[in-house]
Amino acid sequence: MASTIIPMLIGSLPGHHPTAPSLSSAVAATPTADGVDRISALPEELLREIISRLPVRDAARTAAIVSRWRGLWRSTRLVLRDDDLLPASDDNSESARAAASATTGRVLAHHPGPFGVVHLTCSAFTSRELPKTRLPADILHCASLRRLFLGTWRFPDTAGAHRGPDVFPELKELGMCSTTMGDHDLDHMLACSPKLETLSLIFTIIRPGGVRICSQRLQCMLFLTSTAEELAVLDAPCLQRLIMRESKNYGSDGMLVVKIDRAPELRVLGYLEPAAHRLQIGNVVISAETKESPSSILPSVKILGLKVNFSVFEEVNLIPNFLRCFPNVETLHIQSAFAAGEATGSHHAKFWPEVRHIVSSGISRKLSSMNSEGAKASLNSSSSSPSVRRRWTLCYFCGTK
Repeated sequence: MASTIIPMLIGSLPGHHPTAPSLSSAVAATPTADGVDRISALPEELLREIISRLPVRDAARTAAIVSRWRGLWRSTRLVLRDDDLLPASDDNSESARAAASATTGRVLAHHPGPFGVVHLTCSAFTSRELPKTRLPADILHCASLRRLFLGTWRFPDTAGAHRGPDVFPELKELGMCSTTMGDHDLDHMLACSPKLETLSLIFTIIRPGGVRICSQRLQCMLFLTSTAEELAVLDAPCLQRLIMRESKNYGSDGMLVVKIDRAPELRVLGYLEPAAHRLQIGNVVISAETKESPSSILPSVKILGLKVNFSVFEEVNLIPNFLRCFPNVETLHIQSAFAAGEATGSHHAKFWPEVRHIVSSGISRKLSSMNSEGAKASLNSSSSSPSVRRRWTLCYFCGTK
C-alpha cells in the first residue's frame, strides 16, 4: 500500500520535479570555447546564486573546481532535494534510495546552513510502511519556514510547546499528507502561523474532535480524503475557498459536521455530500425542514459543489434546502453518486423542477448539463425579470461511489 500511496503524495508536492541531470553530463555536452574561465571571475554573490540552482551533488562538487570556489557551497543557502541524489539511470530501487538517504545525512552534517529549500522524499527515517513514526518536535522550532509540507508522519505532540505568533512568523503554506495529528496540534499550528494563507489536509486523520479554523490570513483550505468529527470555520475573515472531497467522520453516526460561523469572503465551497456531511451555518443545522432565514444563508458563495445519490430520497429531499443557503450562487456543480447496479432516475422528476424554482426568480441563466463522457448539452431559459443580468451555470456529472 505504501509503495502506491507515497509516490502519489510526493508527486503532488509543490516544486516536485524529476531527477535533474548532473553538471558533469551538461559540461560534457558543451563544446569547448577558448578555455578562459570567465565564470570564476564573477562576484561571489553571483557564484552563490549559481550554486543554489545546481543539484546538490554538483553544488557540493564546486568546491573542487578551483580555489576561487572553495568554501562557497558551505556559505550558500542550502537547496537540498534528495531525489537529485538518485542515480542518473532513474534507479528507484530500495538500495538506491538508501544510498540517497545516506548521502543526505552527510550533506546535512557538513553544511552549516541556512537552508533555502529542503525536499526529503527519498530519505526514510523509519520503515516506509504505514503507519508512521512521530515527527521530531524540532520541526516546531524552525521560525524561518515559509512553506512546510509533511507526509506519512505522526505529528509531534504540541502539549506544553511554546505557542504564539513568533513560532512560525513567516509560514504561508502548510500541507499535511497521510498524517495523524490531534485537534490541539492543528490549533497550535494555526495560532502560531499569523501569515498562513493556504492549509491542505490530505489523507489526514484529526482525532479526537476536529478541524477548527481560526485564522486572520487564511485564504484557501483543502480537506481531501481526510477524517474528523467536524470541520468548523469559526473565524476566517479572508477565507475564499473551502474545498472538500471524500472526507468523512468514521465516528458513531458517520456524519462530518461542516460548520461555518464567520467567513464573509467565502466564494467557493464544495463538495458537500448529504450522505456524509451535516451542514451547519452559525447555530442553524440545515435539514429538510429548515426554513430560510437570514441566519441560515451564506450570501458570499458564488461557486458550490454537491455530491448526491439520486436513488436516496433523503439526499434528494435535502438538496433544495442546501441551495437556499446560498442565494447568490452562480455556478453549481452536482456530481451524481450511485452504487453499481442502482437505479438512478427515480427522484429526478421531483428534484429538477425544485431546483428550477429556486434559481428562476429574477435570474437570466444558462444551464449546462455534462454527462460522464464529457459531452455538453445546453438549455436556455428566459428570465422572469429581464432587467437582471446574472448568468447561472449548472454542471451535472454522472459517477459512482
